[in-house]
Amino acid sequence: MSIDTQAHAIGGKGPRAIADHTANVLETTRQAWSEAPNEKREPTQPRASQKKAPHRATTIQLAESRRRAELLEPEPAVNAADLTPKHLPTPDLDERIFDASRFPLVRLRPRAINPGYAFAWSAQMRRLIALATPFVIVEEYAADETAGDLHLRTAWLRTHRAQLAALCRGIIVIEPRIEARASTREALRTMTGDTAVRTVVVSSMRVAGELAPVLLKHSASDIATAPTGRQQAL
Repeated sequence: MSIDTQAHAIGGKGPRAIADHTANVLETTRQAWSEAPNEKREPTQPRASQKKAPHRATTIQLAESRRRAELLEPEPAVNAADLTPKHLPTPDLDERIFDASRFPLVRLRPRAINPGYAFAWSAQMRRLIALATPFVIVEEYAADETAGDLHLRTAWLRTHRAQLAALCRGIIVIEPRIEARASTREALRTMTGDTAVRTVVVSSMRVAGELAPVLLKHSASDIATAPTGRQQAL
């Protein structure tokens, strides 16, 4: 189509009219686009606090769960090791005779009970009393102890009854056999005699360890006022 034909189509005007018409069309199109809503806007991003909210809630729930579990957890059982004073040094005793690692609980080692051991036992008992600290003795009943050793230990206990009354809070003898505990108590009563030392026959070392702190809480006056030769079986 020639320029004259185009001019005739838009009113018979010349090239200038065509140019003006084109400019008007472009301006109208530009304004239409500028006034249209912006459809390319990015969606609103969630805030950082909103993103962290689920994690924070989960952390709080876990903390509450742990706290409830701690509150519901049972208290550990109290034993002799927990109540033993930590500041007391381990006595310098012959480890072949006595185990003093849990002092003031002192245990006579079963393998030390051999014929003639009562002399070494007496020497270690003197060192134990020299510490001037209350203690409890634990030993296993030995039916095969010789009559000579038993006689010597009995004489030593009776000779040192005053020191034992002041420092020895008790003698615990372990006898796991139920049928043998009556005879064990009788033998223990014969050995301790009138020393006023509290004696107890128990079934195991575990029971002895739990009973030792109870005996240690008693003062010398409490033991002195207790009936002579008082015995118990646990």
